[in-house]
Amino acid sequence: MRLSLAISLLLAAFPAAARAAPAPPPERIATGVSVGGVPVAGLTVAKAEIRLRKTVGVAARRAVVVQVAGRRKRFVPERLGVEFDAAASARDGLAAGWLAGGRAVDLRVRLQADRERVLAQVRGLAREVRRPARAARLRIALTKVRVRGARWGRSLAKPSGLARRVRERLADPSSPRTLLWGTRRVRPALTIRALGRRTYSIVTVSRRRKLARLFLARRDGSWRRARAYRVAVGKPGFPTPTGRFAVISKVVDPAWTAPGWAGPIAGQTFAGGSDANPIKARWIGFTGSVGFHGTADLSSLGSEASHGCVRMSVRDVKSLYRKARIGSPVLVR
Repeated sequence: MRLSLAISLLLAAFPAAARAAPAPPPERIATGVSVGGVPVAGLTVAKAEIRLRKTVGVAARRAVVVQVAGRRKRFVPERLGVEFDAAASARDGLAAGWLAGGRAVDLRVRLQADRERVLAQVRGLAREVRRPARAARLRIALTKVRVRGARWGRSLAKPSGLARRVRERLADPSSPRTLLWGTRRVRPALTIRALGRRTYSIVTVSRRRKLARLFLARRDGSWRRARAYRVAVGKPGFPTPTGRFAVISKVVDPAWTAPGWAGPIAGQTFAGGSDANPIKARWIGFTGSVGFHGTADLSSLGSEASHGCVRMSVRDVKSLYRKARIGSPVLVR
């Protein structure tokens, strides 16, 4: 009697338990489901996988081509870690249709490029595109001054932004595969006009001709010879040093301490402006101990007479002093 009652109760409870259990997953993908814009409704997972492999899979293997500055750079998905799993996408479509309850749904394709690999290729493209800016530069000869013009440079515009856009395109097989990108102009450190304003004056000295020349910059950045001065240069044993220098000091009525070659007055200091001081009126130094200065011995001009310095008349050295600036180039040959 008890056994019969237990079986009756079990049979009565079974239909209710069967009604409460979830239905098994469908064998075909529900209506209204697509993956990456490709319809897969009504297909089995196996057939949906084949369709996705032929459509999304093929598109996902297409390279993204970046065009910039006349160059074309291919970003190939396989080299950048991009892989499309058609089987997993088909299974996702089946599950999404089941959960959507009849609503249309378009699943996004699950693709992702390796960030560091994309960045590495973008940096390589940046190196190819880059053209360094060139600053204006002086070409100084004894008798003329010319300027090599400045040139604007070029660099890839926003490399990190380009890397992000490439990754977005690689992650979306339906997106356009050609990407136009721009460059940024790079200003030269020094233009011709800026060079003229900064340098302003240049002095050259010909030891052979005993002639100094002063060049001044024009407003347009070109140079003109403003003055020529008759000078004395170093005598044998004390030659005026040759090379390219720059003005490093300027003094009005400088004091002078006699060096060792001065004989009995060596070590003595003579006040600026005194009759005994051979450095007259102005000093324009371009090495530690050599420079332009005035002299009372006008008969020495046009000869090799000094102990290395460039002697000038008082009037001429005052003229040069007004135009020469600290940093002005000095060429001696």
